[in-house]
Amino acid sequence: KKCDFKNGATIFPYCLVKLLETHEAATRGGVPYRGIETVRSPKHPWSILGSQKGDVPARWIVNTVYSQDLLPFCLRKQVSKAVLPLDENGLLEERPEKNEYWKQADNFYAKNAGEGGNTPQTLLGRLDYGAGLSSQLPAKRKPMVFYNKAGQYLRAAAVVTDKIAAWTVYRLETKTLQEAEYLAALLNADSLQKAFADARKSDRDFETHIWRAVPIPRYDPEDELHQGLARLGREAADQAGKAREELPPSTGQIKASAHIREQLRGSGIMGDINDAAVALLPKQAR
Repeated sequence: KKCDFKNGATIFPYCLVKLLETHEAATRGGVPYRGIETVRSPKHPWSILGSQKGDVPARWIVNTVYSQDLLPFCLRKQVSKAVLPLDENGLLEERPEKNEYWKQADNFYAKNAGEGGNTPQTLLGRLDYGAGLSSQLPAKRKPMVFYNKAGQYLRAAAVVTDKIAAWTVYRLETKTLQEAEYLAALLNADSLQKAFADARKSDRDFETHIWRAVPIPRYDPEDELHQGLARLGREAADQAGKAREELPPSTGQIKASAHIREQLRGSGIMGDINDAAVALLPKQAR
């Protein structure tokens, strides 16, 4: 799987595209609109812009998976939302600047983007850098695996979703949900976490280095061990969803992830996943 996982779209700067809240707005020309307010960006130069407000077509407000939305075996119940200029067919608008908010945001971006040779000079170019966004469009419900780009622990979730992946996660569309559940079980296995961490090229980034150091076999629906891991992944996802509901929605990713792992270890499901991971990858499991 080392070449199959792809990085999500570069959906930033936050102050221009990541949403804090939305509210009702007037319909224009038969098209529903929403009022938006963006989050503040933490890093210079975007931090000087503060939060932005405006009105955009409702179809531009898209559920988006950032690393903070990704928990072990599941996503947050309410993931992040971003302003992505999509047309009626779910593809990128050819002229999003016709919208006043986007025109203003594009101008802010152009003034602060920098002049590097590889730096996109438009906001839409930034969002679709390397076709990271357009390659996910039109968004349709399909079995997917997400894992985090960086962090102390690898976290993965197998879901059937039409959500867009941001650049802080890696994504893979699988042929079946069972294949996704198999991969999520292995990526979350405690017994493989040291091997995943050792594969990193930096202190924090997993990226795709893990697939060279921990070569996970492709899912074989006829293999009983693979089938068993898929079933364990499904059961773990069910338990993780219930553990997630025990926490306030505002709980941070680190605390929520720790709670889920504790519950899964307590139920014994993580022990079963670890035993199966050792049987499949005895050299990598610790």
